[in-house]
Amino acid sequence: MPGHVVASTKPALVTTLLGSCVSVCLFNQQAKFGAINHYMLPSTNSGVRSPKYGDFAIRSLIQFMYKNSGGLDHVVAMVFGGASVVRSITYGVNIGDENVAMARKMLSEYRIPIVKAMTGGLQGLKVRYRTWDNQVQFRRIQKSETTEDDI
Repeated sequence: MPGHVVASTKPALVTTLLGSCVSVCLFNQQAKFGAINHYMLPSTNSGVRSPKYGDFAIRSLIQFMYKNSGGLDHVVAMVFGGASVVRSITYGVNIGDENVAMARKMLSEYRIPIVKAMTGGLQGLKVRYRTWDNQVQFRRIQKSETTEDDI
């Protein structure tokens, strides 16, 4: 769900659905554990500390990885989501693009390489992430036959 962070040194299988939201997966290749988040917006102007915002959600993952492995030397990232799934969202600022840009910016600041990414497009994603071996399965979510005018 949006606003959730799952970080564990023990094996966990996490499934999430992404539209314009983004998930960042971090994995320590040496210690063999990972973490994933799901955020809705890139950042907040009001200073709210919530994992619904990318800057806070990503920082939370990075802090967990640092605390549990003593550094970030063996940490890699994957980034998923950021689609343009609702036409009205794409007028002006595309929130999906902004969410992806926040992930790339923060990972670059911490010098964490992105080893896999599936971002953008017009369809959402269903993502299944295994924290113990950094394996991910995903599939595109088909658009419904319902149009925006029907809602």
